[in-house]
Amino acid sequence: MKKADKLSDRGLKDPKTNAAARLSALFNVGKLLLEGGDLQRSLPVLQDCWRRGYGAAAANLLGEVHERLGNVGEAESWYGRSLASNPSHIPAHLTLARMLAKNQSRVAEAELWFLRARRVAPSEAQVHSHYGLYLMDRERHSEAAATLAEAARLAPQDYDATFNAAVAAREAGKLDAAEAWYRRAVELRPREASGHMNLGALLHLVGKLQEAEAEYLEAWGLGSRKEVTRTNIHRLHNVMRARRMEVRTVEGL
Repeated sequence: MKKADKLSDRGLKDPKTNAAARLSALFNVGKLLLEGGDLQRSLPVLQDCWRRGYGAAAANLLGEVHERLGNVGEAESWYGRSLASNPSHIPAHLTLARMLAKNQSRVAEAELWFLRARRVAPSEAQVHSHYGLYLMDRERHSEAAATLAEAARLAPQDYDATFNAAVAAREAGKLDAAEAWYRRAVELRPREASGHMNLGALLHLVGKLQEAEAEYLEAWGLGSRKEVTRTNIHRLHNVMRARRMEVRTVEGL
């Protein structure tokens, strides 16, 4: 960190560019410390970035540091500084909204910030993702399904966005949409056991028993050896046997 900040401008044709690069490097150090959970070390680094004019991004991360330290009032102050510095800074809209949503008395404020973010950046998938997850927490399932579907459409290669769209659709009772999103999730990460497990559960629910079996067994083969997987497979096989359908036997089940 010290090396990045102490590089000399002497002899450079463009010292301003060099200074900006040093400040950017310092900011990235602060961000990495925050992401690694080293809050006490990230705090002075990001404060230095703010004092030296890094702006909205530094203020937003300072808000995150204080929030994680339990200093909610200080966190809100820094989020406010971030937005004052740049009213279009989407990360600050979202971090502030998520923090406010944790306080039952400020849920309405939280939603206003989510909606402001959506107005500022209607084409950013993360905006729809965060708002959709908020709606799921509020058990507004139909709205959540539509919002998370939009996030998945805006980021078609994002597994988490696709998986969340599937979960929301299922919670909203939109089973055809849920199936389609789960299938897309499996396409994106064919080696992800949870995708196969959840697709299997959806197929089981809608009566596509042989396809459900294939997905459950794929999940099992990929290492999903949890008791819930075993239980789901046994329940499915009981239904299949009752209907005189052939079942696949696998060692360990």
